Amino acid sequence: MTPSVSVETLREIADLVVFDKDGTLVDLHAPWGEWAEQVAARLVDRVPPERLLNRLGWDARAGRIRPETPLAIASPETLIAALATWLYETGLGWSEAMARARRAVSEVERPPARAVCPLEPLFEHLVACGFRLAVVTSDDAIGVECDLGGLGVLEHVSAVVSGDSGHPPKPSPDMLLAVCESAGVPASRAVMVGDSLSDLRMGREAGVALVVGVLSGSGDAETLGPVADVLLRDVCELEPS
Repeated sequence: MTPSVSVETLREIADLVVFDKDGTLVDLHAPWGEWAEQVAARLVDRVPPERLLNRLGWDARAGRIRPETPLAIASPETLIAALATWLYETGLGWSEAMARARRAVSEVERPPARAVCPLEPLFEHLVACGFRLAVVTSDDAIGVECDLGGLGVLEHVSAVVSGDSGHPPKPSPDMLLAVCESAGVPASRAVMVGDSLSDLRMGREAGVALVVGVLSGSGDAETLGPVADVLLRDVCELEPS
């Protein structure tokens, strides 16, 4: 695992650094695991909570969300659809299943964002060094505003493409290509930083200059290593030197 990526190295190959959000910039595991437990508790009359949490991808014993599961990579609407599918399997009609799933999700507040590491000094330094910053996330636009605005770093971000933007989801390159266009930088001069296979494969498909995997989210070294050019503990190892 490469211990850091220097700003000097990035300058040679890129003008734009694109980040995933959940698991890359903000903590994924405990906040969303607890959220899933509260949602499951509202559906206990139809699906055993343990079964539902397992299918969502929350391993309560380990305190982690498993890689490539709905909680790790799905958009809010996709999570609702997944819940509705499992309710439908219990015998509910589809309309009722969707209504129950949507109601359960609406009754649970989204967890407050917790940065995986000190983001503001990193973002300030990258911007001061001449980089544009962007975010591509499966979360919706409201979630981006809530999380990154609340952490005081959204003002440093030049472009955002969220899961409700209408583009095909990751690992399709469309969201990444759209954010590069919005930032005014070709994909070939961008770096993609993410914690999941879908993030890294999106970067590969888009033709970015560097694909960086971080181990602060759902992906582990065994999963991300074969796809990433560089593997870091977290985004703060994008060394501001």
